[in-house]
Amino acid sequence: MTSLQNQLVQTHTDVQQMIQNRMKKIKEIQHSVEERKMFSSLCSRPHAKNWTEISVDSDVNVLPMNRALRQFKKTLAETLDEKLNEFELKLVQKFAGTA
Repeated sequence: MTSLQNQLVQTHTDVQQMIQNRMKKIKEIQHSVEERKMFSSLCSRPHAKNWTEISVDSDVNVLPMNRALRQFKKTLAETLDEKLNEFELKLVQKFAGTA
């Protein structure tokens, strides 16, 4: 090959490398823009709500819920006590039998 051909091949290689680098940079920028679009919607402030239209029912009776919770707590405690007693009995029997 002649010197001119070598220069042309080198120039062609350099141009190809430049094109690849620019394409890579374009893809990085596109990815960055997509991320910004996605996160900007997550970070934007929600629309203000007109709180003058909101009301709270102050006549709510919590006594039935309170009774139900107390009953649930009592039932749960009884069930756990029963299971614990059964477990303790099995443990005692197990160790009494092996001693």
